[in-house]
Amino acid sequence: MERTGSGLDFNFNDIAVFVQVAKQRSISRTAEQTGMPASTVSRRLSMLEERLGVQLLSRTTRRILLTEAGKLYYEHCHQLIEQAQDAQDLLLDHGAQPRGTLKVLLPDMLDAIELPAFIPQFARAWPELQFRYDYHHGLQWEQHRDFDVALRWGTQINSDLVARSVAQIDFGLYASEHYLKKRGMPKHPSELTLHDCVYADLCKELVSWAFRSAGQPLVIEPQSRLGLSDMNLAHRLACEGAGIVALPLSTKIDESLIPVLPTWRLAPITLYAMYSSRTPPARVRVFIDALIEHANARHTGVPKSRFSMKHVPSPSQPDHHLVSKSALRHIDHAPII
Repeated sequence: MERTGSGLDFNFNDIAVFVQVAKQRSISRTAEQTGMPASTVSRRLSMLEERLGVQLLSRTTRRILLTEAGKLYYEHCHQLIEQAQDAQDLLLDHGAQPRGTLKVLLPDMLDAIELPAFIPQFARAWPELQFRYDYHHGLQWEQHRDFDVALRWGTQINSDLVARSVAQIDFGLYASEHYLKKRGMPKHPSELTLHDCVYADLCKELVSWAFRSAGQPLVIEPQSRLGLSDMNLAHRLACEGAGIVALPLSTKIDESLIPVLPTWRLAPITLYAMYSSRTPPARVRVFIDALIEHANARHTGVPKSRFSMKHVPSPSQPDHHLVSKSALRHIDHAPII
């Protein structure tokens, strides 16, 4: 393809369309999200490629892949698009209540910080917001990026998202009575390598179990024949005698499960709120800070959140709390639950 025109000829909207298609790996999904016909999306991509003089996408009837040039262009352009969107959101949110639809990816084990109680409470506090809550357990959960906030267990390897800690959750080991009668109760973490274990590979902390000890940290690689990405399913399989499972101590654990190695403590695993920009829109800020305060309130003796809060009364609504911009600097605060 031949280069035409100068850099001033580029349409910023065409670049935004390319970034969205690169995220979604789909022209049809991009068309649905942007509200434009699929033919228009395709035409804009072709015009952008023609201006650049390179092929950005390899399109077949089944899937879309980024070319090497497309990967390079995306790495530079997606940050520009997100910064432009951030600037627009900040202007829209300045002096105004949070607005729009808040899209949240939920973790499994919702009871770990009583999310079912938090969600309707938060919705009542912000009646002008719309909400969309979804699950996505697979390792490719970041691929489509059709969310404002993703709540994820533990450290997410190779993620380019901002991760803000919500709470540090204590975990314990459990197994069914049937399994322990058949295989015996381990007396030391090192014996776990001789047992069947059931775990969800949602993060590295659930793949390698780190135990607290007076000496050097003790890390055990649990042995499992089951590949899972769902902690709730791991819980249910353990109830059926499939093996030993690590579960949040603050969640509702089936009465049929028996604590394993109760004198040993697993290192707590952080629940993170992950989002795409260090200057998120107001709907994201108020959600995350309210969730952190909710997590704080569940744990006796944990001090109140140190995030700066700005009281914003509204004559037509109940009083709300809007987090000030200075709160965004404290992204590592998390109570242990």
